[in-house]
Amino acid sequence: MKISTNIHTLLSIICLTVISFSSCDQSNDWSSDERYNRLFRSNNLAVTPQTFEAEVIWNATPNTDYYIIEVNKNEFTNDELQEGSIIYGEDKGITSSPYSITGLEEQTTYYLRLRSCSESAQPSKWCTLEDGTFTTKSEQIIESSSNVTSKNATIHWTAGVDVTHFLIESTEGETRRDITANEKNAGQATLTGLKAATTYKVSIYNNQKLRGNCKFETTEDFPEGYNIANLKEGDDIDAVLAEQQGDVVLVFPAGSTFERTEKLSIPASVNAIIFWGASGGAQPNFKPKEVTATENTTSIKFYNMNLYNNGKGSDYMINQDAMTTDVNISFDKCKVSKTRGILRVQGGGTGCSINNIEFTNTTFSEIGSYGVIHTKDMTGNLNSIHISKCTFNDVAATNGATFTLTAKNTTHSITFNIEQCTFYTCVQASNKHLIDANKVELHDIRITKCLFANCGSSDAKNKLCSVKSIVKETSDNWYTTDCAWHSEAQAMCTEYGKTSAELFEDPENGNFKIKDALFKNRAGDPQWFSE
Repeated sequence: MKISTNIHTLLSIICLTVISFSSCDQSNDWSSDERYNRLFRSNNLAVTPQTFEAEVIWNATPNTDYYIIEVNKNEFTNDELQEGSIIYGEDKGITSSPYSITGLEEQTTYYLRLRSCSESAQPSKWCTLEDGTFTTKSEQIIESSSNVTSKNATIHWTAGVDVTHFLIESTEGETRRDITANEKNAGQATLTGLKAATTYKVSIYNNQKLRGNCKFETTEDFPEGYNIANLKEGDDIDAVLAEQQGDVVLVFPAGSTFERTEKLSIPASVNAIIFWGASGGAQPNFKPKEVTATENTTSIKFYNMNLYNNGKGSDYMINQDAMTTDVNISFDKCKVSKTRGILRVQGGGTGCSINNIEFTNTTFSEIGSYGVIHTKDMTGNLNSIHISKCTFNDVAATNGATFTLTAKNTTHSITFNIEQCTFYTCVQASNKHLIDANKVELHDIRITKCLFANCGSSDAKNKLCSVKSIVKETSDNWYTTDCAWHSEAQAMCTEYGKTSAELFEDPENGNFKIKDALFKNRAGDPQWFSE
């Protein structure tokens, strides 16, 4: 009884205490306590710097009247505005993203942070850059690089301005190269002794002051053991090849044009062939109609070429209708457009074998009903497909998939890797897919770091692959909100909450440079990455 009385007394005290607490001044209530009446801060912040200004972009926050941006050369140490900072928005004029901040110094590293503000609530906590800082660009007097070969390159800049030397950087290290008085006055100099197939960054200085820079990649050396056949505009390609033997590099002059009306069969006297576009000007233009490997062909490669046919309704880059054994097929640093398909195996070629198909650093656009690879009727072995750093634009495979694998060879596994590629308007027919494995469950398919935009069909029944179980890896892939896809494809990627038009500069005209700084070059063809 005594215990019960004590409990009753204790409960009475607690109730009185609660009543007394909730009856306090409303200014102390949790819902209106100024300590907790704070705006949310933005969850994403990015900067696109120029020389003396930068564009700041962020995700908007609710109930916000304006934003404050603070920039400083030194790291922020507390929540108060810091001495030496440039403050933007104190006039309450920054009300939406993006916003351009001005008055910056060139080639300078800055810390930046942003907070949301309101007339009726405390400002948010500061939102800072993921990388902490951004750096403004340097002055740019370099106009271009030209005549790039495997060993040399010419740099052009504003003639007559004060310059003293170049700093030439690559993975091999860096070297200084002084600029002569004559070169200064002419505004150009040729760099020699470079390494083949190497990316260089060249910076131009006036004493300690950086005045500009550029990047270029030297060409490959012609492979050893190949015979070099140099075309002249107007030459008959068939006649030139008929005189060749063994492994051949067929060199097309820069800016030249060669157009065929008949298919090109590789002569039996030629083993490996490279259709090589010379550097030092515009890519050579070549309309092949169609190329076919023959019984002695070991390799077909297109390098640095602008390849096209008459449109999406006719012809192929390679139409394999003859027998060959373990041929390798590759496209590197090319532009390929206006053709019915890239590679088709058919007719007398269905029993051929292909060792490897490789597409790198190439843009494919306006590709018709046979898509990129079509080997449905192939009975021979296809060992591997490797596609990297490519762009596929307007691949309207209305009769099938973008990549169609064999339906006839059900005992041989294909290794198929796609990485760092951008796909735009790759429209498949209903219930067709990016990769059609034709019910063959042996293959090993991996898709990584790809970006898909405005892809799929109107009924959203397209998948990345027709056989889910053979997709062994899908990582760091993204798609825009205007992709009409099957849920299975969506599950293999991450949605980026914007449309193609919001992500790219001008996708309808083939410009896929990423303009949305918040995407930060996460995936896709690196040629479109922002610096």
